[in-house]
Amino acid sequence: MRRKLAVAACAVACIVPAASYGHGIEDHSPDLLEPALSRLGLPLVQPPPGTRDRTFESLLQGAPGGFELVGHDPLRSRGMNAALAVHGNYAYVGSRTDGPEPNTGVFVVDISNPAAPKVVNEIGRPTAGNPGESSRELRILPDKGLLIVLNHGCSEIIHGCASAATTVGLAPGVTSNYRFYDITGENAAAPKLVSTYLPSRNQPQTPHEFFIWTDPERPSRVLLYQTTPSNDASGRENLIVTDISKARQGDFPEIEKWTTRIGNPQRDNRLHSLTVSYDGKRAYLAYLGGGFLVADTSDFAENRPEPEVRLVTPVDKRVFWTNPGAHSAIKIPGTTYALTTDEVYGKIGALLPDHGCPWGWVRTIDIAREDAPVVAAEYKLPVNEEKFCETVSQTRENFSSFASHNPTLTRNLAILTWHSAGLQAIDLSDPARPKPAGEFIPEPLPAVQLEDPALSSGEDKVVMWSFPIVKDGLIYAIDLRNGLYVLRYKGPHANEISSSTFLDGNSNSGDVRRFDTPAPGGPATGEGPPAPTADVPPPLPPRACLPTPLAITARAVGPFRLADDRATVALRGGPPQRPGTGSVRYCVEGGGNAAVVFSRAGRARLIATSSPRVAARVVPGDSVRKLRRSFHERRLARGLYLVGRSRVYGVSGGRVTVAAVASREVVARRTELRRTLIRLGLLRGR
Repeated sequence: MRRKLAVAACAVACIVPAASYGHGIEDHSPDLLEPALSRLGLPLVQPPPGTRDRTFESLLQGAPGGFELVGHDPLRSRGMNAALAVHGNYAYVGSRTDGPEPNTGVFVVDISNPAAPKVVNEIGRPTAGNPGESSRELRILPDKGLLIVLNHGCSEIIHGCASAATTVGLAPGVTSNYRFYDITGENAAAPKLVSTYLPSRNQPQTPHEFFIWTDPERPSRVLLYQTTPSNDASGRENLIVTDISKARQGDFPEIEKWTTRIGNPQRDNRLHSLTVSYDGKRAYLAYLGGGFLVADTSDFAENRPEPEVRLVTPVDKRVFWTNPGAHSAIKIPGTTYALTTDEVYGKIGALLPDHGCPWGWVRTIDIAREDAPVVAAEYKLPVNEEKFCETVSQTRENFSSFASHNPTLTRNLAILTWHSAGLQAIDLSDPARPKPAGEFIPEPLPAVQLEDPALSSGEDKVVMWSFPIVKDGLIYAIDLRNGLYVLRYKGPHANEISSSTFLDGNSNSGDVRRFDTPAPGGPATGEGPPAPTADVPPPLPPRACLPTPLAITARAVGPFRLADDRATVALRGGPPQRPGTGSVRYCVEGGGNAAVVFSRAGRARLIATSSPRVAARVVPGDSVRKLRRSFHERRLARGLYLVGRSRVYGVSGGRVTVAAVASREVVARRTELRRTLIRLGLLRGR
């Protein structure tokens, strides 16, 4: 039975001005294994048999807007859904629990008709749905056609994992890892594994969350900021920054490991998550009980050697409150404010005695002075008021969560999941006075394959969980229990959603630039693209170029090798700039092109580039004199020289214009080789 909430003290969401933030009691984030699960020696409770569904139908009264349901898919009623990623005509949904039970992989959902989404495939074993492993976090690199899945070692207690367990509820031998899948062309419906990254910290639940930053100045350059939550006493890093620019080649250099000491043993001082500004120069840190801080990441944005993270907010000037503390932190685009959420579970008996009602809510933080941030306001729902706690049953206190979770922001709106309070919209036009804008609480499914042990096994059968994703003006969100929802927002500042082609809270891809960049003389409005000024960073392209430098060997140029089939070329290169029947062409970072020409059998027989960013003794742009000094070349045809058996250089006007490798058959047909390079625009013909 669904109910409406009536709380006389707070008919709509409550906004609380900046309060006193002092020391709180020790507590821990339930979604991190340690130290919460070290308490397993304490007795655990289960919901009483016959617990009834008491999900709320509505929590807000008089909100000026709301959400229209466009489409829904229950995701095979599996009941343990995790993160969401959306690209093109497909959505990808991870699993919060593990195999070998059915429906525990990554679902592929056809959303070509948003009104009728449908599961059409599943990424299963051996790359997903393995015992002890949950596909908990997903992201998209839209310009590179890649799906990223962070697989966690999962818990029998928190995630309902059915595998054999160790003393802390984990399958032995499980390590966290990232798997990268190609989702271009036909692979969108059947993602194909490209590479796997095993980070240097790979314990269960570590890395925990991650942010993807694409360099607006060099879009082929992509960094992965991953949190590795560690307390002060461990002395271990809380953040690892990895260059994933060459993920398709399986190259994952970790370029920084960083932490800071909070120095308060009464706090859970671990970095849970972070976001990075569009230009990459600032990071906003959610340090759980350690609070909120701002960091300088300009070394990474500017690609400096030996980059470092530097705190802008001194530790003694950070904003903090009680544990569990800040779960997510994100700058409100185009303003001098940030927004944080607090994820607080039920008590789960003796496991989390300091959780439960009134759970967690939203704070806005004034960061006009990044070295001394100040809480500007608290935004609560009626269920987050102490008065409501007087009405809460023990079942709800232990097995429900009405906590803010994952936010996606425009300039004037926050769209965020709020666990059993559904999907919430907050008007941020005045960040110091946030207002309710709308809500969506779905009708729960009558039954599911597996209830979440911590979040849906009690009275409340709605658990909105994922970062909402905006695609082509519609909002896609995951209810952990009830599936995928496609929604249209109708309310204040609806144009900011309807005009967006892509937004999520975990990357700088898509429309975030137009909201984050102030127009000359005033704040960002989000009404259109930012005005062209010298300070406006460039937009990310719809398609990325090949990262440089391109290494040249006797049989390869960059990621491509002679005899590669079309599928391998697509996996290693990503979406081409210009596909063709007999060849494909890619742009190259820093200028120039690369082309792969196929034989009738569909194998690479010629790979050529005009890019000067090549790792070789002679590169395009060098003089013919240097070519002759460096190699014993043999003339093949006019303007064409052979080095060794397979390396080919084209020259014009006394300069090298193209470097290539070719099969023995192509080299033997020198006239045809010259004509092909001219046709590709890589060699000047006369």
